[in-house]
Amino acid sequence: MQIRKSVVLGWMMVMAPLAFGQIQIGGDDPVETKPTKEKVKIKSVVDTNEYKTSFFVGASVLQTGRSLDFNSNELFAKPFGDREHETGLVKAAVHFGIRQKLNKHLMLEGSVSYYQNGERFSMTQPDTTHIYTTTYNNVGVGLKLYYYYSLNKIDFLVGAGLQPNFRMKYKREDEFIDTDNRKTNTEVKSKDGLSGIGLNFLANAGIQYNFHPRVGVYVMAEYRTDLINLFQKYEPHNQKNFGIGGTLGFAINF
Repeated sequence: MQIRKSVVLGWMMVMAPLAFGQIQIGGDDPVETKPTKEKVKIKSVVDTNEYKTSFFVGASVLQTGRSLDFNSNELFAKPFGDREHETGLVKAAVHFGIRQKLNKHLMLEGSVSYYQNGERFSMTQPDTTHIYTTTYNNVGVGLKLYYYYSLNKIDFLVGAGLQPNFRMKYKREDEFIDTDNRKTNTEVKSKDGLSGIGLNFLANAGIQYNFHPRVGVYVMAEYRTDLINLFQKYEPHNQKNFGIGGTLGFAINF
């Protein structure tokens, strides 16, 4: 009897682990869940308002012209002569400066520019042809106030201001062509008769495309006109130059 009990007890000790193992093996396998990856679209937005100041450099091409009037002092006034038939020239300008944003829509610009105005005359007679051009060179220091509106990568700009300018000199080139097609050329460079300092009114409108938050390119229409007579008070004529055209440049925001 004792032996029988020992056999049964041993058989139970052997079978118990096997039964437990079957329960474990026979149970449901755990289901592995893989985390789902949610795709998030990131919209590329250039926030140029983060940068309040920009340095810019540009160049302009302008169709120039002028208004011409007699000196109001009859002691110095003279007829226009050939000057009555002059036409304006296309001239270039270069400029650089700083723009500072004042708030969400206003911006102040200070700039230095070198620009030219010019005129041309041509007359043909039976024995000769006479052509001359006159170019006026100026350096200006301008101050403009802009209204701007930012839309993603594009800034819309409209501005106006004043530009004191220094009349550096003028250059006159004459060409005479005779009936045998022989040419005679003369050139005069001087600042005699020019008033030393002038004042311009400036206006611009255009866009700036910021292809990077720190770098952009701009294109604008430009208009400028003299507010002060080009010549000194004893010259026979009063002249005010103007120009209208376009400007292209790039800006670095910081």
